Amino acid sequence: MISNLMTKKEVARYLNMSESSVYRLAKSKVIPEPFAISANRIVWDRGELEQYIEKKKENRGFLK
Repeated sequence: MISNLMTKKEVARYLNMSESSVYRLAKSKVIPEPFAISANRIVWDRGELEQYIEKKKENRGFLK
């Protein structure tokens, strides 16, 4: 299960965007929010991010 946890840097690479964009999208609840596994460790669940991507694929095409 630990391998399913991703840091902000890994999420940024996975979604092909900057770390600040990841933070901004999570804060505005566009992407799944992270959670703390310790006082200084914030992570995302890979499965939740994969579900987010699959949901986005359902609405293909250009934004209107």
